[in-house]
Amino acid sequence: MPYKDPERKKEWERLHRGRRSARRRELRQIEAAEPELRQNPQIVEGGTSGLLILVGCVIFVLALFLYWKDRQDLEPSLTNAA
Repeated sequence: MPYKDPERKKEWERLHRGRRSARRRELRQIEAAEPELRQNPQIVEGGTSGLLILVGCVIFVLALFLYWKDRQDLEPSLTNAA
């Protein structure tokens, strides 16, 4: 875009007005589609944190279950040996 010559700048703006207007409309539509995320970004962070906590709990419960199952597998062999 030729900024140095004001006449050429006006000419360039006139020639590219349609493309620039379409781009502004597109950006306004994007902004209108996601207003809640722009106003409250903690929603996304809370979702991620919640997911990580859930995955951690599932792994913890699975580890406890496997530990309990392994202990039960060992107990009968200890009682049979005595």
